[in-house]
Amino acid sequence: EDIYHPSVMEALKSFGPGQIDVVIGGPPCQDFSPARLKARRKGRRTSLVQQYFKIIGILRPRIFVFENVPSLQTAARGKYWRSIKTAALRMGYRMTAHELCAEDYGVPQHRRRLFVVGVPKDAEPVGMPRSRSGTPPSVMETIGHLPELAAGEGCPVDPMHRARSHRPHIVEYLRTIPEGGAWRDGARVLSCHEGHSGHYDVYGRMIGKGLAPTITGGCTNPSKGRFIHPTQHRGLTVREAALLQTFPPDWEFCGGVESQSLQVGNAVPVKLGQALAKRLFRQLSTSRRRLTH
Repeated sequence: EDIYHPSVMEALKSFGPGQIDVVIGGPPCQDFSPARLKARRKGRRTSLVQQYFKIIGILRPRIFVFENVPSLQTAARGKYWRSIKTAALRMGYRMTAHELCAEDYGVPQHRRRLFVVGVPKDAEPVGMPRSRSGTPPSVMETIGHLPELAAGEGCPVDPMHRARSHRPHIVEYLRTIPEGGAWRDGARVLSCHEGHSGHYDVYGRMIGKGLAPTITGGCTNPSKGRFIHPTQHRGLTVREAALLQTFPPDWEFCGGVESQSLQVGNAVPVKLGQALAKRLFRQLSTSRRRLTH
């Protein structure tokens, strides 16, 4: 349900303060991303941060985790970050901020995110999980085993592995974009790019032997970023994007392709989330043992 709905807040109030160990949240990060900093829009997504801290105030968990883009700390000249710190201090929490790279935890993707961890002022701060040794798998090592698809085709045994349709002239245009290239490297310039010099990653093709770029809510649409398959002339499928986010290979997403893409792109990569959850569990287990001795 919508967390603004009064019934949701009333349900949360049924839990007494301190009954919940951990609250993890990440209000959509688009308003704090570099692409939005110049606009500095204040909308409902931004106020979701305030709603998150209302929930923290009701539940009073032993730990809270807040995930967002690193630029949250500098958005609107630090205004949002100062308000978050003030809200936490007012409720008796101290916060530490950690910038983590997904590839350090086995995720085949360049993705940097800010994880803010809050604990009561008299509790020990929570450290971050150790990074994994070794290099994560490449894009093609992650998705290369999936059946090949042309634009508009779908896999008969996996509804998540369906490629978006592209007009014939777009497919021909995608054919001309080399691996690692983008819209400026194609054989022609689309009318929407005439006289434009920015957004280099738009209509970008991934490098098969490299890591994926940050998977976003537009991950199945080549016009939204570097989301062309390394060797096939189409955008990524939901399944391919989900594997690059380290979701299990049989995970299903609800709704249409736009909704599914948002669910994939807005998620914390599973392997990164798993490493963080294990670290929180160890912290909670250690503090419980201390309380019983």
